[in-house]
Amino acid sequence: MAYNIFPGVYTTIRDESFYVQPLPGAIGFICMFSEKGPDNVVRMTTGPQDLIATYGKGDPAKYGQGWYVAMQYLGILGNLYTMRVTPSDATYSVLCLKHDTTDLDSDGIDEDVLTNIVPSSTISLKSVIDAMLINNDADVVFYPVGRGSWYNNLSVKITPALTYENAYVIDIYQAIENVNVPALIESFTVSFNRDMKDVSGESMFIENVLERYSEYIRASVSDRIDPLAGDTWHFELPFSSWLPLSGGTDGSMYDAYGKLNWDVVQNDLANAYVGLTVNPLTGETSEEVVDPDCLMFSVVFDAGYPTPVKDRIIDLCESRTDCFAFLDNGDNSRPQTALTTRSVTHNYQTYQAALYEMYTKVYDTFTGQYIWMTPVYHVARAFAKTERDYAIWWPFAGLNRGTCNGIKDVRYRLVGGYKDQFKLSQLNPIMRWAQGGDTIWGNWTCQSRPSSLQNIHVVLCLLYIKRVLEWNLKYFIYEFNDSYTHSIIKDNVNKFLGDLQSRRALEWYSVKVFANDYDKKINRCQVVIDLRVTGAIEVISITLIAH
Repeated sequence: MAYNIFPGVYTTIRDESFYVQPLPGAIGFICMFSEKGPDNVVRMTTGPQDLIATYGKGDPAKYGQGWYVAMQYLGILGNLYTMRVTPSDATYSVLCLKHDTTDLDSDGIDEDVLTNIVPSSTISLKSVIDAMLINNDADVVFYPVGRGSWYNNLSVKITPALTYENAYVIDIYQAIENVNVPALIESFTVSFNRDMKDVSGESMFIENVLERYSEYIRASVSDRIDPLAGDTWHFELPFSSWLPLSGGTDGSMYDAYGKLNWDVVQNDLANAYVGLTVNPLTGETSEEVVDPDCLMFSVVFDAGYPTPVKDRIIDLCESRTDCFAFLDNGDNSRPQTALTTRSVTHNYQTYQAALYEMYTKVYDTFTGQYIWMTPVYHVARAFAKTERDYAIWWPFAGLNRGTCNGIKDVRYRLVGGYKDQFKLSQLNPIMRWAQGGDTIWGNWTCQSRPSSLQNIHVVLCLLYIKRVLEWNLKYFIYEFNDSYTHSIIKDNVNKFLGDLQSRRALEWYSVKVFANDYDKKINRCQVVIDLRVTGAIEVISITLIAH
């Protein structure tokens, strides 16, 4: 620090008030199919209305059950990372315009106009649109935020703006079923001049306005448009009416009957869970999914997906080391089949995942019919509700926190000796009680080795502690590796764990922070924590002694 030598009083403020900042207990992640929305890109979805507005409504035959699991979770908690998955051969719906000149008013001076053109081929990547502009195949291309046939419902109309010179109003319409006239869904004032600003200083360039404000449409404009003199623009001419976007397809997503083609799309879904899908806008893979420093989430959801997808979910959790997977065991018709599937097909041995049985029949308000739904549908809601009302280390099984609403029927009832077999196989069933209703009746991870890590709530608690300490102790990187720093770390970790103990998460704990001579040579500090997460009652033994 600087030494002050001139006579006077000098004050230095130093911040020694560090404390361990708690983190959200639950942040979810799910990959799914949907009718619309940004595709092959991770997005934070904050609630049911956000889910519907962004991805449309669910339909299990066309889009699977991922959307429904997301809806269950978002009905309670508002922090779910979602990724809409599309196959690589899905295409953009586009409206392509080409710059031209014509003497509109017969004054011997040509005006600048746009003409509607049809692209020579379908467009699967944004890079193809960029190439069209570079190669002079088009000068303005409107395209949606995602690929797929739904976006063929959109259309665009441009009219001169009355409030600004050399500006236009762009109206975006959506076709409505059984209605002849499309509905206006968005409207913006824009310019084709890259430097034009509105009265508040915000850019009016059409690319920037749509990128920032539109939920549906984007635009790419070639450099040949920008330098043109604004008083010669007559870009409204092709828009005597609204012009539709066209060419959007879902690729190989569906079979001949209009249902999900699982043989094809399961590979796309599996790749999405391990960051191998290609973002069509950037051409890059979604590697941020597998990096905890890029995306922080604590739980990952299956949704009745094929086994190869479940395998990749397990890979994701084990490679990140900071999250837990909720999986179903497939749709099995009886207990013996479920046990066979567990031992042969889903023979996972990990404490970072749990398997649930069985499928249940629930009413789907979006399709107006009863459907057989994955048990993860109920798990997502019970987990989220327990995290909201209690904490992530509370078990979300049993009659107090594991009840499932809206079940009309179950695939089978778990009776007799199958109960013990499910416990030994780490299969968490939904039990149908004569009194008490339908209830998640298991708290077991997929680990067969007897230990405390066979309990879901124990693992969730440990992973939470891991995330919080890793997040907070980063602030001590490049601090001096001496007893003073060690004491600050120990004091703050003790306070954090003491708070968890007061909230019934831990029975006991002890903390050691040190660096031996070798640690100091390699610039390492060790934090060793012994602890016991509070266990949960599974068996109550009653002894009646009559005298």
